[in-house]
Amino acid sequence: FRKNQAYTRHFLGVLEKNWPLRNEPLGTSLKESEKYLRAAENFLTMESGQFLTALTHAEVLSYRNEDRDAARAKLTEIVTRIEQLRTDGKSNSSQEALLPRAHLLRGNLSWVVGALDRASDDFLAATKLSPKNSYVWFSLAQSKAKAPEALSLWEKGLDFHPRPPAWEKPETITRVLILAWGVIAAYEAGRTELMQEYKAALEMIGSGIEREGKYAPRFFSPLTKELLDFDALQEQVNEYIGSTGQRRATAS
Repeated sequence: FRKNQAYTRHFLGVLEKNWPLRNEPLGTSLKESEKYLRAAENFLTMESGQFLTALTHAEVLSYRNEDRDAARAKLTEIVTRIEQLRTDGKSNSSQEALLPRAHLLRGNLSWVVGALDRASDDFLAATKLSPKNSYVWFSLAQSKAKAPEALSLWEKGLDFHPRPPAWEKPETITRVLILAWGVIAAYEAGRTELMQEYKAALEMIGSGIEREGKYAPRFFSPLTKELLDFDALQEQVNEYIGSTGQRRATAS
């Protein structure tokens, strides 16, 4: 009974994070999400080998400035515990699958405050653990800024990234993340035609998002590592690539 309650609280926390009330300030829904996840962690503990709820809890904490130190501490504990389980030969596939995401989230926290070397270390670790995950390659490329190797990292990520319109991912929030990252990565790689395909797919999915309903979905921004409504995310992406959608350097 307690385990079922804990899982229910976990998913209520996810719903509060991703689907706040339309007229509710985002901070309110994140506070409610954090309460649900904290309660779920009372049963789904790291000590018992349960890391998904702790990782989701850390993600929610990472979106609030005042909670970022707590998010980093939790992510570091997750990384340390799973790495120890791996060293001892006691980790399972589910735990190991969460490790690159923990590095990715911790890297995002460093990236937000401009600690690019520290962010790069976490993103690089994530690429070694999950080499076919496009998000970790894109994040590593971001941390390299204008370094010579950045272009090859963007291209590496695109090799593994779902192509537009990414129908194989039916969830709206997942598809929006794929398409937003696709626009940014293709732009950075100088692949203008592919960028326009991602951009068109992003616009298409945006046209079908309910603007008047009770709940307003929130989407992760690859550019600022925060949660935004669709219109704000699209505006961010469009400003990033420029009104013409042309590569800042000569496209290959």
